[in-house]
Amino acid sequence: MKSSNWFSSNRSKIITLLALLSLGLAAIYGFTHQDLGYKEYISQVVPEDSEYTELMATSQGVLYAILDDEGQPQSYVTISQGQGYGGPLLVALNWSLDGIIQQISVPVQHEDLPWWRVLEARHFFDQYIGRGYEDPIQIHEDIDAVSGSTVSSNGVAMAVKAGRLLVVKELGSDYSF
Repeated sequence: MKSSNWFSSNRSKIITLLALLSLGLAAIYGFTHQDLGYKEYISQVVPEDSEYTELMATSQGVLYAILDDEGQPQSYVTISQGQGYGGPLLVALNWSLDGIIQQISVPVQHEDLPWWRVLEARHFFDQYIGRGYEDPIQIHEDIDAVSGSTVSSNGVAMAVKAGRLLVVKELGSDYSF
C-alpha cells in the first residue's frame, strides 16, 4: 500500500520528469541527426547521378565531396545561405579541388521575379565562375552589382563567401578574409 501511495502522491512529478527526459532525448537526436535538406540541390551544379559524401555542415552551410568512380574526390559542392531582398536564398557552388568556382546555381530564392530576371539577363552569376577561394568577392569592387537588385546581389555574394569559408576549412588554408 505504501508504494502505491508514494506513486499517487508523486505522479505529477514523475510525469513531468518523464516529459522533460523525452524532450531532452528528442533535442539530442535532432542536433546529432540534423539534415538541412540541401542534398536535393547538389544536382544543380553537378550531374544528377554523381556520387557524393558530406564533409562538413556548419552554420555557414554544407560542404560535399563529389566522388569519381574510384570513390576519390573530384570536386567540392557547397550549399550556403545569403539574405536577399525577399528573404533567404541558397547558393550551390561547384568548386575544383584547388578551390576554383566551376558552377553556380541559386536553387532557392524569394526575390521579385522581374529583378531576378535582370540578374540573369545581365549574367551577374557568371562573374563568380573561375574565381578562386583567395580571390576577393566584394560587391562594387570585384563583383558588379546590378542596379535595382543590389540587395539580391549582396545576398548572393554573402552566400558565396560562406561557401568559400567551407572550402578554405577543407583545404586547410591559412587564407584570411
